[in-house]
Amino acid sequence: MQSYLFLIGTVHHDPRGYEKLAKLLAALQPDLITLELSPYGRGFRTKNQTRLFRRLLSWCKKARGINAHADLSFESRLLSSPIQSLAYTLKYPFEFLAARDYAHICKVPFYCIDLSPVSRNRILLFKQEALSINNISVLLTKQDKTLQDSVDLCYKKAQHIWDAGSCMQKAAGTQHTADSEREKHMSRRIKNLVRRHPDKKLVHIGGWEHFTAHAGCATMYEQLMDLEPKRVLLTDGLCGAIPSPHNHCF
Repeated sequence: MQSYLFLIGTVHHDPRGYEKLAKLLAALQPDLITLELSPYGRGFRTKNQTRLFRRLLSWCKKARGINAHADLSFESRLLSSPIQSLAYTLKYPFEFLAARDYAHICKVPFYCIDLSPVSRNRILLFKQEALSINNISVLLTKQDKTLQDSVDLCYKKAQHIWDAGSCMQKAAGTQHTADSEREKHMSRRIKNLVRRHPDKKLVHIGGWEHFTAHAGCATMYEQLMDLEPKRVLLTDGLCGAIPSPHNHCF
């Protein structure tokens, strides 16, 4: 049976994520795109990402004893890997940017389908705890390695878990009620779209953990099994294995 539902598993904050996802979308040519991002999360970044990043940079300078007026770019050594990850959280995710650009160019519907109430609570907690001068000072003391190295290790872990057909240990015990509601909500949105557009190819983009099997908890992948989805992990070189139609619009 031909699959009309693709689940693209990503590692958030992947520095090469935009380029890889853009190529994959061009190869898959979706008719519909959904994304693990809430309308609230999207709006929050639109209004606040610049201001909060400046605050982050200012506190990094203060913690390092650097003059507040020093001109230090995003790529400077001031932003170690843990701080870079924090900074990426403030910006539009690469998943959103790549999906938005593809949808705009190819004129296909694009939906942010995560739960806004959950997103609102998590962003509030993020501002109070993660984006604090105390936490930033601690992160600056962490042993540094490149963000890309950390992301690549996560992809290897994801591939191992997907190939093994099992999830991380204690997955069921660590899934919060809010996470369970998110899985159900996003799965329901996807099923409704598939039901309304049975002959359309739908691509959903989200964190790879949502697409694990035999997790002992109701992941999105398990809730969508009746639609026979095809999982694709956003690793390097994956596009070569996917035929790219001659008439793609990207």
